[in-house]
Amino acid sequence: MSIKNIIRHHVLILFYLQLSLAQSLIINESMSKNLSSVYDEDGDTPDWIEIYNNSTDPINMGNYYLTDDGNDLHKWQFPGGALYPDSHIVVFASDKDRTIWPKGYWLPVINFGAMWHYMPGSDQIPSNWNSTGYDVSTWFSGHSAIGYGDDDDLTEIDPVLSVFLVKHFEVNNLENIIFGLLHMDYDDGFVVYFNGSEVVRENLGEPGTEVLFNQYADTNVEAAIYRGLKPEKFLIENIMDFLVEGQNTIAIQVHNASENLNDLTALPILSFYVEDPPVPNDSYEIKIIINSDSYPGETSWQLVGINGTFYDESVLPGSITQSNTSYEWTFDVPSGDYEFTIMDSWGDGICCEDGVPVDIYNSGWESDGGWDVSPWDVSTANWEHSQGEGHNDSYRSLELFGTSSNGTVAKWQTVGVFPGELHQLSVYAKHASENPLQTGQTGFAYIEFWAWGWFGPYMIEQHITEIITSGSQEDTWIKLDIAAEAPEEAGWSALGVRFTNPNGLTDGSIYFDNISYRNNIHSENPSIYSSGNYSIHIDESLIIQGGTFTDMKSDTFNTENLFSDLLDYQNPYLHTNFKITSSGETIFIVDGENNFIDTMFVPEMEQNLSYGYFNDGSGTLGLFDNPTPGFTNNYSESFNGYTADPEFSHAGGFMSEYFNLIIETETENSTIFYTTDGSKPTEDSDIYNNYISINNNLLNNGTLTADDYGVEYSPTYDGIVIRAFAVAPDHVRSKIVTHSYIFDPVNDHLPAISIAIKPDDMWDPSVGMYVGGNTFFWPWYPFSGSNFWQDWEKEVHIELFEPGGEIGFKQDAGMKIFGGWSRAEAQKSFSFFARSSYGEGSFDYKLFPDSEVDSYESFILRAHGQDNVMFRDGFHASLASENGVAVQDYRPAVVYLNGEFWGIQNIREKVNEHYVATHYGIENDNLDLLSTVSSSENPELLHGSTEDYLEIRQFMSNNDLSEETNYNIASQQYDVESLIDYKIAQIFVMNYDWPGNNNKLFKAKSNDGKWRHIMFDSDFGFQRWGDGNVGWIGSYETYNMLDHAIGDGNVFNNPLWSTAIFTAFLDNPVFKTQFINTYLDRINTTYSTNNTTYLIDSLRVVIDPYISDHIERYGPNPGDNYTPNTLEEHNSAVELMYNFADYRPQNARDEMVEMFDLSGELNTISLYVNDTESGHIKINSLNIDDQSWSGEYFSDVPISIKAVPEFGYEFSHWGGQPNFDDSISFTLSEDMSLVAYFSETQNQYMNSIAINEINYHSSDDFDPGDWVELYNYSDQPINLFQWSFMDSDDSHVFTFDEDLIIEAGGYLVICRDSADFSQSFPEVVNYIGEIDFGLSNGGELLRLLDDNDGLVDFVNYDDADPWPIQADGDGNTLELLNPTLDNSLSDSWTASFVEFGTPGYQNSSFDALTNDVDDNLPSVFAIHQNFPNPFNPKTNISYDLPNDSYTVVKVYDLLGKHVKTLIDNDQTAGYKTLIWDSKNEHGENVSAGVYIYQIKSGVNVSSKKMILLK
Repeated sequence: MSIKNIIRHHVLILFYLQLSLAQSLIINESMSKNLSSVYDEDGDTPDWIEIYNNSTDPINMGNYYLTDDGNDLHKWQFPGGALYPDSHIVVFASDKDRTIWPKGYWLPVINFGAMWHYMPGSDQIPSNWNSTGYDVSTWFSGHSAIGYGDDDDLTEIDPVLSVFLVKHFEVNNLENIIFGLLHMDYDDGFVVYFNGSEVVRENLGEPGTEVLFNQYADTNVEAAIYRGLKPEKFLIENIMDFLVEGQNTIAIQVHNASENLNDLTALPILSFYVEDPPVPNDSYEIKIIINSDSYPGETSWQLVGINGTFYDESVLPGSITQSNTSYEWTFDVPSGDYEFTIMDSWGDGICCEDGVPVDIYNSGWESDGGWDVSPWDVSTANWEHSQGEGHNDSYRSLELFGTSSNGTVAKWQTVGVFPGELHQLSVYAKHASENPLQTGQTGFAYIEFWAWGWFGPYMIEQHITEIITSGSQEDTWIKLDIAAEAPEEAGWSALGVRFTNPNGLTDGSIYFDNISYRNNIHSENPSIYSSGNYSIHIDESLIIQGGTFTDMKSDTFNTENLFSDLLDYQNPYLHTNFKITSSGETIFIVDGENNFIDTMFVPEMEQNLSYGYFNDGSGTLGLFDNPTPGFTNNYSESFNGYTADPEFSHAGGFMSEYFNLIIETETENSTIFYTTDGSKPTEDSDIYNNYISINNNLLNNGTLTADDYGVEYSPTYDGIVIRAFAVAPDHVRSKIVTHSYIFDPVNDHLPAISIAIKPDDMWDPSVGMYVGGNTFFWPWYPFSGSNFWQDWEKEVHIELFEPGGEIGFKQDAGMKIFGGWSRAEAQKSFSFFARSSYGEGSFDYKLFPDSEVDSYESFILRAHGQDNVMFRDGFHASLASENGVAVQDYRPAVVYLNGEFWGIQNIREKVNEHYVATHYGIENDNLDLLSTVSSSENPELLHGSTEDYLEIRQFMSNNDLSEETNYNIASQQYDVESLIDYKIAQIFVMNYDWPGNNNKLFKAKSNDGKWRHIMFDSDFGFQRWGDGNVGWIGSYETYNMLDHAIGDGNVFNNPLWSTAIFTAFLDNPVFKTQFINTYLDRINTTYSTNNTTYLIDSLRVVIDPYISDHIERYGPNPGDNYTPNTLEEHNSAVELMYNFADYRPQNARDEMVEMFDLSGELNTISLYVNDTESGHIKINSLNIDDQSWSGEYFSDVPISIKAVPEFGYEFSHWGGQPNFDDSISFTLSEDMSLVAYFSETQNQYMNSIAINEINYHSSDDFDPGDWVELYNYSDQPINLFQWSFMDSDDSHVFTFDEDLIIEAGGYLVICRDSADFSQSFPEVVNYIGEIDFGLSNGGELLRLLDDNDGLVDFVNYDDADPWPIQADGDGNTLELLNPTLDNSLSDSWTASFVEFGTPGYQNSSFDALTNDVDDNLPSVFAIHQNFPNPFNPKTNISYDLPNDSYTVVKVYDLLGKHVKTLIDNDQTAGYKTLIWDSKNEHGENVSAGVYIYQIKSGVNVSSKKMILLK
C-alpha cells in the first residue's frame, strides 16, 4: 500500500467513525518492526505506540483503552496516571500486558555491602526466625555479599549447606511505593520473606513450603557478578501487601545444591519504585579505610565530586607513613556523584607481591610449549620436563643436561618491555645428588634486553643471577634473583635459564622451576613485602573493597543509588496485551463510554522505521528513519515513501566473461550510489551513470587489499563486489543491494563464499582486525597484543553460492577473527554472527545439506590452522560422527574477500549454547556448557554452572568405580556410550593436543541430564607431523596414545586431572570390557584402513581443484608456518595420512594389549543372516545390516552377540551353534562362524497393538459417547486397512475401510459418535467413527482382528469388583496400566487418574514396567521434566520410585495455591507417568501461566516448574 493510500485509509476510518469529540489524545507515532530503535525493561524490542496529549489539560489515562480489534473496544486499559499537556508516552505492543504507570523514581533501600545479621544453617534456628519479633542480636554480622568460594564475598564464612540472613529497614510512606525490585546474586537457591511472609523464591523447593536448614537447592546456579554479569532481578508488584509503616524485617535463606560445598553466595539488594521523588539527605558519611602495605609513602588518594557535585579531598604521597597500618578518614559529604582515585607512585599498587606481575608462558613447566631453545642444535636429548621433581610440591620441573655445539643449553622466551622500568626475574634451581653438576658445569637465569637494528635484532644488555656450580648444596632448591632497568632503546627482553657444559661432559644436570617476572619492582628488599588494601563505606554500607591496581584505580559511585550500573535499573513501561500485525492494522483509542478518541492505520514498514505525524498531533502522516519514541516529531526528518531497491542487470555469481553492469530503480528522480571496494556505499560514494564496466582494470583497481596498506604480498583478483543503494527526494533511501561477480570456473563440488567488508576494517593499522596494528605487541609468534588478537566485530555482507553457482543465501552480518594461535597465521579463521542490528537475527539456511538444522545464530569459516592438508579436522569429525560423537558439521568452501581469492576454508558450526539447543534440544536455562584448558584443572564456564561437573569429578576421585553402586551413580551423570566413542575418536586419530586442551562438554541441568563431550580442533591427529621425531611424543608410530589418555604422566596437554574421569571409569570391569569391545568394533568398521582411506580420497578430491591456488596464495608467505610451499609437499602430507591409516589399527590394538594386560591373541568372527529383510545381528555396539560380516576380537575379552528380528519375524536358531540363545556372551577362543536364521511369526501383529482405554459408561454431566482407544506399542507403523473391531456379538463389526496408519507409539480413538466426541475433546484429532453399536454398561468382550481375521488383542471387562467401579458412570475411564500386561486380568486395569480419561494420549495411570530380562528398578528417587513443556492442554509428568511407598502428586500455582491432586495413594516401585489435563479440583480449566508439580514419596520430596500456554 502506498503512503497516499495509507493516508486515505486513515481519513476514511476517521470519517466512518464520525468522531464527535475534540481530539485530545493522539496516536502520534508507531512502529511495527522494532529491531533496535528502543528497548523495553527486559531488553526486548517490541512494537510500540506513542500517545500524545494534544490538549491544554492533564488527562487521567485510567479512563482510556487501546485496542486493535473493533469488536473488543476495551481490550487493554491504561492504568491511572496523568499525561500532561504536550507530553508523550510510549506503550509497547508486546503482548506482555503490564499496567504500572511509568512515572516514578527509584529509591534504594538495601544496597550492596549493607550490614546483615547472619547465621549458618542448623537445627538450632527456630521456625519463627523470619518474623519481625525474632531477636537476631546474637547472630553474626557482616557486609553483603555473604558466602564462600569464587572470591566474590565481602564477608567470607566457612563452607555450609545454608546461611540465614536478617535485616531491619524503615518504611516511612507506604502509599508512596508503587512496586518493589529485588536484585539477587545467589548460589544456588533462596527464599525471601518480608515480615514473616514468603515473597520471592527461586530454585529452592515448592512455593509456600517450609525449607529446612539441610534442604538442597533444586539445581546448581552460578553467581553472576563475579563472572561479569548482572544479578538476577525479581519484580515484586504487590510488595505493599507485605510491608508496614515503620520498621520492617527482610529475612533470606540461601542454600547450596549439594554437599560438595564449593561455593555459596548471598547478595540481596532491595529497591522501591515510588511516586514522589525521595528527599535526599543533606549529607552522607563517607569513610575511607586504607591498610597500608610495606611502602606506605607511595600511596595517595583523592575524593572528588563529579557530574555537578562540588567536593575535593585528598591525601598526598608521603602522608601515609606507617607500613602495614590501618588509616581511616571520615567525611560528611553532600548528596551526589563521586570519584575516588587511589594512586601508587611506584606503580605496583598495594595488593600484590613487589612489582607488577608479567604473564609468561608455562612458568612452572607443568605443561609443554611457550619456550624457545638455543643454540640451533639443541634437541630433546638436552632437556626433559621431569615428573615428580618440582619445587614447592609442583608436579614438574625442567631438567637441562647434555651438550651442544657451544657447550650450553638454554630455554628462553621474550616479553615486551618499556624503557626505564625496573625488572625482576626469579627462578628456583637445584642440582640433584643422583646426577650432580660436574666441575666446570654451571646453571643460572638471565635477563637480556633487545632492540631492532639495521641488520635485525641485537642484544643491548645481559644480566645473570647467582650461578649454581658443582660446589653448591645438592638436593636443595635455591632462589635465583636478578633485577635490571630496561635501557632506553630496549623493545623487549629475553628471559631464560641456562646450563653450561664447556667440557662436553655426559654427566651432570640442573633443575629449574617456578619462574616469575615482574616490572616496576622496588630496588630495595624485592623479596620482602606485605600487602595492603582499601575500602570505602557510605553510612553503614561497604561499597568498595580492593587493592588490585598498578599506577592508579578509580571508582565512581552515587551517595543514594550506589550501583546503578551494576543493578541496571529500568523504569517500567506500559505493555499492551496484543501485538501490531507487521502487515498492517488499525489501532484505536477508546474511552470508557466506547467513544472513539483516535485511530491510526499502522502500515507495513521496513525494520526500524516508524510512521506518524510530521508535526505532533496534526498534519501529514509519513515515515521516519530516525524514530523519536517518547519525544516530539517536530524536528525529525520525515519522508513520503520508500525508494525502490536498485535492480542489477546481472545477478551475482560465477561469470565467464566481462560485461557492462546496468543498475536501475523504479522510483523516479532517484540517485544511485555505489562502491566496488566491499564497503557500504554512502552519499559520498561514486554516483552511478549509464553503466559500470566490469573488466580486468576494475578487478585490479576497484578495491584496496593488504598491499595497499603496506603489507607486502601479491593478491589474486578473481572477482569484484558491487554494492549500491538508491535515494529519491523526500523518500527513505533503499536498502543496499550487493552482488559479487567471480571470474573463476564454476565448481560442481565446493560452495563459494563471498565476503564484502570495508577495507579499513581489515587492513588499517588503527582499526583493521587482520593486521598487527600500530600499537605495541609481542614481537614473536603468536604476536600477542596485535589487532588480530582483539575481540573486534566488523560488519560484512556475506553471500554463499552452492556448487554449480546457484545463490544459497546472502545477508549482512558481523564478523570476527576466530581461534587461538592460528590468528597469527597468514590465513585466519572468521566467525560470523547474525544480529538484528545488521538486519536478520539468524542465518535461516541449511549450511550443511545433510543436517536437519536450518537456522544458525553463528558459524565459522575455519582456516586450516596447523593442518597442512586443509581437511584433517573435518576428516576426524566425519569419522567420529558415524558413531554419534558430538562434532561440528564440516563443509569445505572456496572463499573470496572483496573479490580477492582468499583460499580454501571450512564452514563449521560454532560450539555454543545454540549448537547444543539445535542438536540436543537443551535450552539455555537448562544447560551447563564447559571448556577445559591444560593450564588449569578448573573448567572454564561457558554457560550455566560448573558445580555438577566438579561434584561428579570429585565423587569419582574419592570413590572406587569398580563397586557397582558407585559406577551406577557415575553413569547416571555421564553418558557412558557417548564417552567411550568420544575417547575412541580422539585416541585413534592420536590428537595429542588433548584432553587438557580442545575439550568441551555439556549437560542438561535436569535430573536425567548426562555429560557429553564435543570433539573439535583435532589438527594434531592422523600423523600431522612427519615421519621423524615429533616434538613431545617422539613418533606417531611408537607413541602409546591410549596411555596418553589414561596414564599418569603429562607429556603434552594431558595433565592428570584431564584423564582422571576416564581412568576412574576404566576401574569398572564392565565399563572396561565395553570400551575394549567398542574400540574393536570401531577398528573393524569406522577406523578400518579401507574406510579411512576411502574418506581421505573423498575429501581430497573435493578440494583438489583449488589446492594449487591456495598453496600459491599462502605457501610462500613468511607469515604462514603451515601451508605447504609446493603441491609436492601437500601430496606428501596426504601420503602420511594414508600411511597412518595403514598401520594405526594394529597399533591401536597393541596399545590396548599393553595398557590392559591382554594376551594379544586375535580371532575372527564371521556373521551371516539367512535373509537381511528378516533380521540382523548386533555384536557389541554394532548393528550389522549386511548379509555377511567379519571382525577381529581379543580371545580373552568376552563379546556379546544378539539376533534381532525385523517386524513380522522371529529368531529361529544359530547355524553352527544350535544351542546358543538369541542373545549370548562368550570369549572368542578361536575363529568362529555364526548364521542367524529368522522365520515369519505366526501372527505378526501379536504384541503390537493393545486395547488401551475404554469409556463404556460416561458421567451424566459429560457424555462424549462410548469410545475405545488403541495404542501401538511396537516400534513399527501399522496400517489398519481391513482390520476389524468387534464386541461379543459377531454381527457387531466396525471395519477400517481406508488406509489408516498408527505410528509407533501412536494412539487411535474409535468412537460411537464423532460429533459428540469432538465437542467433548476438541484437542484430540486422532479419532475415527462411527461405531454402530454401543458398549455395555455391565461389561462385555471387545476384540481387535487384523486383515486376515487374526486375533490381535481382546479384553473382557466388567463393571463390578474386582474391576475398577469408578469407570461405571463416575466420570473415569478404564485404563490399561501397561500394554504388555495380560488384558484378561482385572489387576492390569485401573480407573483413570484424571476425570473423563485421556483419549489420544498416554494413560494417566501408565506404569513403565521393568524389563523382565534384567528386572531393574530405579535405583534412586527422581522427578523428570514434564513433556511437552510448554503444553496445552495436557502434559505428561514422569517420576521414578525405587521402593514401594505412599505417594502424593499435587499441582500448585506460582503463589503456592493448591490446584489439583493427581494421586494420593500407595504405589509400587517403578517408572511412573501421569497426565495433567490443566484442570483444577473442580474440573475447571485453569489459566495460562507457570505451575509447580510436587511429588512426595516416603521421605523424598521434589518439584519442578511447568508452563501452560493458551
